Amino acid sequence: MVSKNRYSLYIGRFQPFHKGHKWCVQQMIGEGKKVCIAVMDIHELEPKNNPYTYEEVLDRIFEAMVDEIQSGKVKVIKIMWSTTTSKYGT
Repeated sequence: MVSKNRYSLYIGRFQPFHKGHKWCVQQMIGEGKKVCIAVMDIHELEPKNNPYTYEEVLDRIFEAMVDEIQSGKVKVIKIMWSTTTSKYGT
């Protein structure tokens, strides 16, 4: 039996969160999964390539996924960028 507390993890910068991201989340929900959207907070480290702050990304996700978040099918978390352990997009 699968735990009710299990989530599919969707990690990204979401600069910005757009219809394609929403489609991916909806596909996972359509498969009966709950989704945890993990937003990398990278704006301050690379503002030129990541123009949106974490708060702006979060607002956009909440606007796009309000029903899914309120129903508990989606949750959003913040993950910190680590220059010592990650090389995103290289």
